[in-house]
Amino acid sequence: MFSKSIALFRANVGVFAVLISIYGIGKFCTEIFVIKNSYASTLFYIYIGHNIQVAILKDESLVRLFGYVPSFPGLLYILKCAFIFLFGLLLAALATYTVANLMPPLVSHKGSITGLLVVIFVVTMPLSLALFGTWLPADIMKREKSVGEALERGRKKLIKTYARYFVANTLSLALPILVSLLLGRIGNVVPTSSPAATLFELASAICVSATEVLSATPLFVLPAMLYRDAVFQPTPAQKAG
Repeated sequence: MFSKSIALFRANVGVFAVLISIYGIGKFCTEIFVIKNSYASTLFYIYIGHNIQVAILKDESLVRLFGYVPSFPGLLYILKCAFIFLFGLLLAALATYTVANLMPPLVSHKGSITGLLVVIFVVTMPLSLALFGTWLPADIMKREKSVGEALERGRKKLIKTYARYFVANTLSLALPILVSLLLGRIGNVVPTSSPAATLFELASAICVSATEVLSATPLFVLPAMLYRDAVFQPTPAQKAG
């Protein structure tokens, strides 16, 4: 998973640099003009994830996919992404409700329920991905693409698959936060009224965007690898990746 992600990045450094720059500049502009960009960010990640999975499953070049023959996710692919997210959120909500009823002191403070929900969601989202993650690449290949077949694939080696998703998901959440905190400390010494402050904010937005995209890449890579290994006969080189 991680070795395949690194190999993908090394082979497509230019593509990642352009995407990260666009995303970072967009993030910077939304902060400057106070624009909500949650929907745009979500679609951006779905677009990147879709193309990464196409590249892995069809041995396509990311340069070709992003530059010459753009591959856009269809509505069904986007709806499947929404289903996986909402299923993980539903599990987290049910678990939060159960914990809140069994241990009321945990949710006695303001905002504690939201905090508990977020913590549990970090645990349940990888489970949703482990169960239904291969449903996304199946939509790309149009083979064994029913939700039942995806669930059957997910049930096999569930604990090992869940562990891989949990590690990847945790890193994708933790690393951007750590980078943001570090840049925030550095930014404290930059004069707020100087042109350097604006340049630093732009550089910080790009840096955080790079961390977000690169740390999330294994979450895009893993479903494609699991689907490929379950449905097709991968070559030794693909298994090594």
